[in-house]
Amino acid sequence: MSKYFVPLIMTGDGDKPDGEEHMSVGDRLLKTWCLVMDGDFLRREEGATTAEYAVVLVAATSFAAVLMAILKSDTVRNLLTNIISKALSVT
Repeated sequence: MSKYFVPLIMTGDGDKPDGEEHMSVGDRLLKTWCLVMDGDFLRREEGATTAEYAVVLVAATSFAAVLMAILKSDTVRNLLTNIISKALSVT
């Protein structure tokens, strides 16, 4: 449990904490601050993980496609072959 824990009693419907509609602005700010400091407020982005994962997959696939195109070119293939040949030669 965090040192910023604010106990909230939930109502039967589970939508709002008990008495939240009667909270003062200061109490709501304090509650929000405590949630932010505890990390709960930032962890409520369930959909962001999926979107970020999709962006990373697209970026990685694009990078792989560009890398494959570069490595398949004759110039790069000859360059790599020469480097390997020189490394394996005993001269």
